[in-house]
Amino acid sequence: MAWTYSAWDQQTTIAAKITMLEQHRAEVADKLGPTVQGSGLSRSTDGLLEYYKSLGSELEGLKRQPDAAVNGGVSLARFRRARR
Repeated sequence: MAWTYSAWDQQTTIAAKITMLEQHRAEVADKLGPTVQGSGLSRSTDGLLEYYKSLGSELEGLKRQPDAAVNGGVSLARFRRARR
């Protein structure tokens, strides 16, 4: 299968990787379906389901990274003025 967003791991920032990986997981999910057999034809998505699950594990790992904020954020750090 040819995937549009499969190059998620080649992105330069964690946020870009997360965004593209979420898009890739969505396109993989679109291909998932039930296992079908009949009339000499069969279709199994078991391997694709395992791939989808592994992408989920990758995504969780990326989201735990310190610079994983995709939508920005607010810093709660407080700074003191320098004493003279």
